[in-house]
Amino acid sequence: MSHVLDMLSELQLPHWLIIAGSALVALGIVGLIIRRGIRASKTEEDDATTRPDRAEVEPTSPPAAPETPSKQ
Repeated sequence: MSHVLDMLSELQLPHWLIIAGSALVALGIVGLIIRRGIRASKTEEDDATTRPDRAEVEPTSPPAAPETPSKQ
C-alpha cells in the first residue's frame, strides 16, 4: 500500500490534470448513457398512455377538390 501512496505523491500537476480530465470524461459518458435510458423509457411510457394505437385511428382523406364545370 505504501508503494501506491509513494507513486501517487510523485505525480506532478500535469499528470493530475490528465487523471482528473479522464475521470470527468468517463463520468460524462456514463451520465449521457443513463440520461438516454431514462429519456427513452419516459418516451415509451408517454406513447403508451397518451397516443392511441394506430389500429384504433381511422385514416382521414384529404378534402376533395371542388368540381369545375366542364365546357362542352
